[in-house]
This record gives sequence, C-alpha cells and structure tokens, in this order.
Amino acid sequence: MHIKNTLIGAALIAALAIPVAASAATSYTLDVNLASYHTERWARHSLNQRNLGLGVTARFSPDWSISGGWYRN
Repeated sequence: MHIKNTLIGAALIAALAIPVAASAATSYTLDVNLASYHTERWARHSLNQRNLGLGVTARFSPDWSISGGWYRN
C-alpha cells in the first residue's frame, strides 16, 4: 500500500510539472531527492540517511522561482 501511495504521489507531482499554458520564459524541472549524508558521527547512526522524494521547480526568471515537493524523512 505504501508503494502504491508513493507512486500515485509521484505521478501527481509529475503531472503538475507539465505546463498547461506556460510562457516561453518559464522552465520546469523535476527535483529528485534520494538520500541525505549527515557529517556528524552520532547523526549518521541515529538519523535516517534514506530520504526519498520528488518535487517540481518552476523558474520564471533568473531571480524568481517556486519549488514544491514531498520527501519521506
């Protein structure tokens, strides 16, 4: 069930990345998060190193963008 929900969420995020009526200046990117690396020794042993997730970034200009997504910590 967890895999199914993850795949449904990923499909919804990917669908949001498809511009419906975007101007030529707007670009979209898919952000994929796989893992985190904690530099402190205690953190490597007690914190989660595997953080899977997906996100979307829309860049409107070199100075303006918006990002959204989801990851499991």
